[in-house]
Amino acid sequence: MSSQGDKAICGFVDCGRPRRAKGLCKSHHRQHRRGRPLAPLRPKRPPVPRQERCSFEGCPRPYDKAGYCARHYQSILAFNARRRAALARYGLTPAQYAAMVAEQGGACRICRRPERRRNARRPTDPRPLAVDHNAATGEVRGLLCHDCNTAIGLLGHDPALLQQAIVYLSTKR
Repeated sequence: MSSQGDKAICGFVDCGRPRRAKGLCKSHHRQHRRGRPLAPLRPKRPPVPRQERCSFEGCPRPYDKAGYCARHYQSILAFNARRRAALARYGLTPAQYAAMVAEQGGACRICRRPERRRNARRPTDPRPLAVDHNAATGEVRGLLCHDCNTAIGLLGHDPALLQQAIVYLSTKR
């Protein structure tokens, strides 16, 4: 048994932590109690430096969790919960949605441009692409930007009406 000054230390080779029970530190004693062979402990990770202010653009409040103040952290959690619920309506998981975004190159299926509108809750982020689906069958057709999704919605998802609009735009130049 070795000691560090007047404090007894763990009996495991090169541990150096204070002894708690049976000549071992708390972690090595736990390994012993669980019937595991004693093994070296992983080094403790250095603490993550805390930032002074909320990461939300223009917010002067102090940092609370995950880089945001309590108010913005809660709004981001709520936003993510709403987004997951919206995807679940179409039978999509966040991973499937991300795969669809990657497949489309992060752009709208119709206009081939990325979403230009900004997220109201996080103005630095673009609004996520909308999931377009067939209302009759529930089948997901693709991801659309806000403008294209609104346009086909205003035309009632009617291909004949959309064709009439194309003819109108082509003849009335």
